[in-house]
Amino acid sequence: MLFVYRGFDKTGKKIRARIEAADLEDAKKRLKSRGIIYESIREGKPSLWEKISLRRRAQLPAKKLAHLSRNLAIYLRSGIPIVNVIRLAKSQYEGDSLLVDFLSSLETSMDEGKSFYAALEAQQIISLPSFFKQSIKVAEESGSLAEVLFEMARFIEEQDKVSGKVKQALIYPMFIVIISIFMVAFMLTSVVPKITKMFDQLHQELPAVTKAVIAAGDFLGEYWLVIAVVILILSILFTFLMKSSYAFRFGWHRLLLKLPLFGKIIQTFELERFAYRAACGPLLYPGDRSGGRDE
Repeated sequence: MLFVYRGFDKTGKKIRARIEAADLEDAKKRLKSRGIIYESIREGKPSLWEKISLRRRAQLPAKKLAHLSRNLAIYLRSGIPIVNVIRLAKSQYEGDSLLVDFLSSLETSMDEGKSFYAALEAQQIISLPSFFKQSIKVAEESGSLAEVLFEMARFIEEQDKVSGKVKQALIYPMFIVIISIFMVAFMLTSVVPKITKMFDQLHQELPAVTKAVIAAGDFLGEYWLVIAVVILILSILFTFLMKSSYAFRFGWHRLLLKLPLFGKIIQTFELERFAYRAACGPLLYPGDRSGGRDE
């Protein structure tokens, strides 16, 4: 069961978060064991404000996920059962409330008899990549969970490095685009009106292109607030459609791949990621030591 609580942690910092427990009393015990003094705790879905502040599920940084995967794998290789591994990991990450909530949720589900994969699917704390959960599912079925977790840690770290390279490659083009937008806006709202006055004083007919530019500048100067609100609404709508509509997401990604510069960078990134995953035998074919290739 999911509970929403507000209170103070060990350092006196005010927190608002979620915790999964068997019942309300269990949730209170879990908070007390972590040194959290709660002001309020209730069962049920978060309110609209809590949904906004907490988000649907938190995003765990790639480095943290890789570190967690590696630690779980080390414990498993020591012969410790997975339920006890989760408890050990929870004690190790006491200073990280997000990971503690996440691991507590897994512990609760697994105490109820669920598998590690089922517990990952049931938890509502952290949004995990689908390939991570599916790899765990296959690994449990094949009995190679420790090996796959090690491989997942390495893969996530490599993917994070590639992602960092892509972001660095996109910094300069994005900087140029943003500067260009600001320069055009400045020209239309500040420079063009002065040039227009000069032409009016000379009583000369302006070219059609110049008239169009002046009209655009007047429109931008008069309705800039409306334009900003429209852009904000479109951004929210875009984010919603990206999360809820597969067809929209597919179309957007297809458009990105066709872009002159960005499309090539994205293709290179995805190709490198695919090649690395294909080279990870235990990741894609747990239990198959041939790496998925015929002998």
